[in-house]
Amino acid sequence: MAYKDEYEVARLHSLPEWQAQLRDRFTGTTRIEMHLAPPFMGDKKRAFGPWMLKAMGLLRHGRFLRASMLDPFGHTAERREEAALPGEYIAGLEALLPHLATHAETICAWAEAAAGIKGYGPIKARNLAATRARMAALHNAVMTPPKEPHVRAA
Repeated sequence: MAYKDEYEVARLHSLPEWQAQLRDRFTGTTRIEMHLAPPFMGDKKRAFGPWMLKAMGLLRHGRFLRASMLDPFGHTAERREEAALPGEYIAGLEALLPHLATHAETICAWAEAAAGIKGYGPIKARNLAATRARMAALHNAVMTPPKEPHVRAA
């Protein structure tokens, strides 16, 4: 139910182990360039120079802003949707759990379908739409009672 927002990306890029891997794997390289798509700059990735690592070192400390009114990244439609997804998932699961004894395989497939929500921007939007459609079909398979076979009167 977690998602990788700007604060988490900054934390990961600030890890000394990650920076050591960069130094070890890319010897002779003097300039680091990162391709990022900050939400307030549109969906297209842009190149940022080595100064971005220093900026990420500062940004990682801003995670306390996550989901607050002061979160500069939290006001986009994508972030609001991401924030709503865990509640949507829990509500769906709670609706299905009473049927677990008779539909365990379908409910497990529904629960695992959420792993299809990945990517960023338009890629994530497409994956989310496809995942929601799959989850809706699985949900309907559990919640729709089987049709009684029509028996002809003799």
